[in-house]
Amino acid sequence: MPAALILRSDTPRNTAEEATAIARLARQRGWNSLLLVTSATHLPRALATFERLTPLRIIPVACDYQLPARELYGRPTAASLLLSLLPDADALATSTTRLKEPLGLLNYRLRGWD
Repeated sequence: MPAALILRSDTPRNTAEEATAIARLARQRGWNSLLLVTSATHLPRALATFERLTPLRIIPVACDYQLPARELYGRPTAASLLLSLLPDADALATSTTRLKEPLGLLNYRLRGWD
């Protein structure tokens, strides 16, 4: 797809504001459907928000799947067992994401954004 055909919105600060901005753009351009491309982890909240705040038919497209590292497969070695006991920044990031999305969805439900 040519870069000139890709539209971005730079002003929204969260998914609800993004949905509202996209709905406005869709009205201006006469769109009735939209590909919603976002992280697989964020997709449930984003989809619920866009379906609630826009009149558009939303087609969800998940990307950025978080999969375990290849070295976690196969037989454990002494080294892999030892390393698994040490703090891991990737594991912290994964835990943060896994906690953030359900809390974000709860927040959006309480605000009526999903």
